[in-house]
Amino acid sequence: MTAVGRRRVSVRLLLLSSAVLVLPPLTSLWPGQAAAPEILTYRTYFTIRSAVGDSSVPGTVRAEISRLRKEKLARERRGDEEGGGVGTLRALTLDLDGDGLPEKFATESGDGSGAGTVWVIYNPRNSRLMGTLTGSIVFVAREADEGWPRLETYMKSAPETAVAFFYVFSGSRYQKARARALTLPEIDEYFRRKPPLGRELEEFKPGAGRP
Repeated sequence: MTAVGRRRVSVRLLLLSSAVLVLPPLTSLWPGQAAAPEILTYRTYFTIRSAVGDSSVPGTVRAEISRLRKEKLARERRGDEEGGGVGTLRALTLDLDGDGLPEKFATESGDGSGAGTVWVIYNPRNSRLMGTLTGSIVFVAREADEGWPRLETYMKSAPETAVAFFYVFSGSRYQKARARALTLPEIDEYFRRKPPLGRELEEFKPGAGRP
């Protein structure tokens, strides 16, 4: 290679390395981290099938679900005629931190289509809100932060695309830490990397308590 050729290659490499240095982390939503903490193993997973009708859901949770529902409908650009009050609520009881005092995940019974099921996590003893999730499937990890397991959700965003969200507990509630867009081939790989659902990884059933 001539000296001129070597200089051209060096310039190309310099430009490439500079581009890499200035690129921001595309999927991180967690301050100060390039990516959310990893999830490597799972305790269980659940869907809206795991939740049952629950008339004890407090007003604060119902109001939060109503607010989230309106935001979801606005994102989907659906008409105001579909944005009425919250319908029948379903909930599942799951002891997240293992203290023997379970938390609850509440959602609308008719939810689960469009932009994914919207869940509100709360403490049933004092009605304190502990975060919100969006996803048709919710995975509960064995890895934890401050004694609370990391959560991961999955939902279809279009016929051939999906999104995975990752949540961590910080302070007093769950916060979204990272989002990952998935193409159709990536969706297949996403589930291949997980234990077979319903076989090795058991779906949470109503009344199961803590898996």
